[in-house]
Amino acid sequence: MDHINTIYQNVFHHIEITQNFRALHISLQSVLLTIGIGLETTIFILKAAETDNKFILYVVYLMIFVFIISIIAMYVLYKVVKARRKDMYYWQKLLHIAEHEIKESSKRFFTRYKIDCRSYSVEEKNYLKEKLLGKNSVFTEKDIDPLIDPEKGKYGKYLNRWFFFFPLAMWIILLVFLGVFLYFFVLSRESIFMYKVVLLYIGSILVFSGGIVHLAFTVKAIGRIMPKSADGEKIFMMSWIIGGLTPCFIGTLVSITTAMIGPNNAASYIVYWASIVTLLVMMSVSLFTSARVKQPNISYKLYPITLLFTVLLLILGLTL
Repeated sequence: MDHINTIYQNVFHHIEITQNFRALHISLQSVLLTIGIGLETTIFILKAAETDNKFILYVVYLMIFVFIISIIAMYVLYKVVKARRKDMYYWQKLLHIAEHEIKESSKRFFTRYKIDCRSYSVEEKNYLKEKLLGKNSVFTEKDIDPLIDPEKGKYGKYLNRWFFFFPLAMWIILLVFLGVFLYFFVLSRESIFMYKVVLLYIGSILVFSGGIVHLAFTVKAIGRIMPKSADGEKIFMMSWIIGGLTPCFIGTLVSITTAMIGPNNAASYIVYWASIVTLLVMMSVSLFTSARVKQPNISYKLYPITLLFTVLLLILGLTL
């Protein structure tokens, strides 16, 4: 029984550590969001007081800097909490196995609690109780996996998905309001044109870089997820290379069009909107294909996000 008590202590110790990191994330993001709201309010007040627009732009740059710090902190703590959750699930699995040594199933408290608090149907709960709490129950580690699957938790799946991205949504709202305010009340026509060009160039560089990264990881994907048949390998390579070369072509086309023709030309608008539509189609396809590949490399997950941010930058550059 001593080893069971030791495992109990480790389980709750790792739960406590995970919750502490989550609390740190909420506290830090709350502080940064408060600073962001304060800076945006300051911008409105300065404009109402007819302060020089240059000074207002300094405050805007400071707000963007705080936003970047928020994103970096969000990403770092997300990775830390994700790693801590893996440790926590490891000890929980050991505890389920150890509790099976207890002859009286009524005293397998942690296993019973996990079954009851998960969002299972009645049939699933009865099956798990019979499998894990029955008198002559025999199970494997795979039978325990549903008990530690975060997607089956009543609140865990929402915490894991939205807990870290809610502050990002708040920042997006703040920045959208700020952008609208700057467009109508602060920036001159010359400044708007400059920012329009900058946004288009950033979008083209971003999508070009995404294509290069996609091609680079093609080599690492070979031998791990490539189909075994010869025809499957050829199809795989073709689709993966096209997925990398197309963003590179779009990034190059957008940057050359902006530099040679200018962003306010009718031909430029055709190029920009055709690029946006193509990227949206590619993003939709990748969301249901490469983004769902169960690989540890984050590049597969970031591919559609990169395309989405490029689309947003191009649309924002077009609407200025």
